[in-house]
Amino acid sequence: MKATKLLLFCIIIINSFSSCYQDTGDFFRNDSISIFADIAKRKPNEIIILTITTDAGTDVTKDADIYIREKNTTNEQKLADDVTTITSATEITYIVYAKYKLYKNSESFREYKSEEIEIKFDENAQSFAKRVLIEDYTGAWCVNCPTVSYAIDLLKNSGVRAVPVAIHRGANSASYDPYHFAGADPLEELVGVANQYPTAKLNRLTNWNYPQHTATNQNKAKQLTEGELAEIGLAMNSTIVGNNINLDVKVKFFNDYSNLKLVVYALENNLIYPQKNSTSFYGGLSVITDFKHDHVVRATFTDILGDAIPSSETSYGKTYSRNFSVAVPSNISNTANMEFVAFVIGSDNKSINVRSAAIGVNQEFEEN
Repeated sequence: MKATKLLLFCIIIINSFSSCYQDTGDFFRNDSISIFADIAKRKPNEIIILTITTDAGTDVTKDADIYIREKNTTNEQKLADDVTTITSATEITYIVYAKYKLYKNSESFREYKSEEIEIKFDENAQSFAKRVLIEDYTGAWCVNCPTVSYAIDLLKNSGVRAVPVAIHRGANSASYDPYHFAGADPLEELVGVANQYPTAKLNRLTNWNYPQHTATNQNKAKQLTEGELAEIGLAMNSTIVGNNINLDVKVKFFNDYSNLKLVVYALENNLIYPQKNSTSFYGGLSVITDFKHDHVVRATFTDILGDAIPSSETSYGKTYSRNFSVAVPSNISNTANMEFVAFVIGSDNKSINVRSAAIGVNQEFEEN
């Protein structure tokens, strides 16, 4: 049995208010715990690292009990205290989960159980670096939208592999935005934006809840780059000659897939335009006159909901290639500031993996 000294959770919400989890009649405020693996598949004798967090984003790995069993069996065992890694000398698949006791005092506690995850040791284990897609529905007129911009900056500065995409909205006089992207209508309908800005989505369909800069929500984005096996990798190569863009997108598979789609965005960075603001971020000014808008969607080279990848191209070991030879979008201010984002979505419309590339960069696959 492990007892934790954790008796108070506090979340400071910087931009408008602060609140704490306190003992005011209902001490036990957690709703769940989650278990994550740094990667879901490794070769035998390699190590998989486990992490357990509360729904408030608190790391309780050292205070949790971890249980493991071979897949399709019922004979489980608890790992020794302070053991938070798993390895195997042979090929095997394990089912792993965690339990965590939150103590109010020596006699009163509540126990939480995580969902089960699957980890595998396989001689043929191969994977790619995994990134999280952040689609930020925003507007220069939107006074709360700097919250998401700040959260994205915070996330990337912490080293998280994140690929942001800013989808600007606002075409009428009351909510004018010079970077309004009219082509986002089908996507907003799919993900359920419903004219609520800012809205931020992770991997296209997962809510990145407001305010996105809190530890809980930063951790939520970070965990989507961990704990899941990235068996789809992407690489891009682009050039501009005159007014023509030549972009090669390659997708490689370390598993068999079906019903996949490819989405490709053309973005522009370093667009300077006043941003309205009611937050404390960026100096707390009501209008940030020289706000730098980055990762702004200027065009899509595929359908915004994705173009189908032929099923004959998505089996283990194959590489699917797609070339785009298109004119530079007329709304691009400076081709040197262009950026491309490509990602693959499954039949559930969720992004499986994503990558970005600056103009003129020749990428290789990021194989682990």
